[in-house]
Amino acid sequence: MKKVLLAVSLLLITSLPVYAQDAGLRPSPSPRVKPSAALQVRTAQITDQTKEVVMERINAQMNKVNEKMTAMWQRLIDRKLQTRINELATAGKDVAAAQTALNEASDALTAAEDAVVAQADKEYVIEFTDENGLRVGATTAKTTLRTDLKAVQDLIKEARIQLHEALLAVKEVAGEE
Repeated sequence: MKKVLLAVSLLLITSLPVYAQDAGLRPSPSPRVKPSAALQVRTAQITDQTKEVVMERINAQMNKVNEKMTAMWQRLIDRKLQTRINELATAGKDVAAAQTALNEASDALTAAEDAVVAQADKEYVIEFTDENGLRVGATTAKTTLRTDLKAVQDLIKEARIQLHEALLAVKEVAGEE
């Protein structure tokens, strides 16, 4: 019985038609990100449709990564510590050291905010002279994006460290551990 079932199932599998799927690339890299004018000018120079779609997709990915990272960093920058210092001051505590630490942290936070805003305004376009230089242009653009994001990340890390030190100063004034 098992042999008959196996033979029938093999017969059905081999006799069913096989449909191949189109392995082509999607024409639109992302519905949310529209190509810039500079990208459209560059894209017009490419004759190979596949390379054009790949370039648009890579460019859209780089700009999407930039948007996501800057949005995340804007959420990370927080300025709620001043209200806690004000509450301690009204309670009669000496908050001079905590206020000094917060002022230093505030300067670092302002620098980080400015860097995030500047990074959010940047747009990365793949630069190339001919179709053979697309890979080099894409690599250069990705490296530039990575370097810029790392610089902003370092500023934010430093600001958060200073903010943490200010928080420790506030906790010391409040008598918390």
